[in-house]
This record gives sequence, structure tokens and C-alpha cells, in this order.
Amino acid sequence: MLVDIDLNSVIKADITVNQYLLLKLIENNVSLSRYKNALSIKEEDIEALKEKKLLLKASKYTENLDELITRTKKNKVDYFTEFYNQYPIYADRPDGTKDYLRLYPNRCRRLYDDIVKLDEDKHSFMLESLKRYVSSKLTTGKLGYMKNMYNWLQSGEYAEISANLTGQENREVYGTEIE
Repeated sequence: MLVDIDLNSVIKADITVNQYLLLKLIENNVSLSRYKNALSIKEEDIEALKEKKLLLKASKYTENLDELITRTKKNKVDYFTEFYNQYPIYADRPDGTKDYLRLYPNRCRRLYDDIVKLDEDKHSFMLESLKRYVSSKLTTGKLGYMKNMYNWLQSGEYAEISANLTGQENREVYGTEIE
């Protein structure tokens, strides 16, 4: 859906662009739940629009507004931040350069949210896969070959790592035992 934003109207009404988009969606009788990920609807935005008497029209969409706000409040758990904080920051590459591994945080957030979809089990799976990935790189001495966060998420390597390492946990690795 394309929405033209008239910035003069936004400035004149003394509202935010987000509030303007919300009003446009309600005006066009568009289902708000369809665009809930694109809009960050906050309770303060709704209250400000009601105070300015810009949000008066009752429709089937404004009735669901309170439900949508409470749903987005409930789902405000930020799994990506926890994942982001656990991902290593730098890797010393074999050629001696230091490489930043947390590239493109906004892209990574969208990608991670698409993978996890607010599912706590998937989030735990991702954290466990990351832990196994880092530990495997540490034990094999290949930390310098670690992928940056965006490439790791995009490649789907988290699924391969978890599947491969579950069968190898009890296996002896050559050269790890001291005689």
C-alpha cells in the first residue's frame, strides 16, 4: 500500500509521521493488524490524537486499536538484543586484521525477527546454536574464520550447527587427550 505523506499537514496538525500514517490507515478503512510490523503504535500516540480530537471516528478498525496496542506491548520482548549481545564483537583474521562481526544491526534485527517470530523456543534454539558455533570455532582454533552476524543468519548455518553437533557431543576428537 502506498501512502502519500503531506508533511505540511503533519507540521500544521503538530503530529508525528507515525500518527499521520495511523490516521491515514483508519481513514481508508485499512486493517491495522496487517501493518502492525510497519507501524510502531504506542499508547501515547493514540492519546495525543484523541486529545487533539483527530481520532474520533468509530469504526471496526479503531475498536481493535486498543487490542493491537496491548498485543504489541506484550510482544515487546526484544530477543534480538539478547542475541546481539551474545554475538562476538571482533574476530582476528588470519592475515592479522581485526574484523567487526556485528555488521548491519538493523538488517540483522529484521532477519532475526523473521526467523524467531517472537517464539521463545526458537530464540533459545538460536542462542544455543550460537553458543555451539562459537565454541566449535574456539576448539578448532578457527575463530578468525567466523562469519559476521548478518552472513551467519542469512546462511542458515544455525540449523546445520545444531544438527551436526548434537550427534558429536560424546565423540572423542583426535588430539584432545594428553598421554
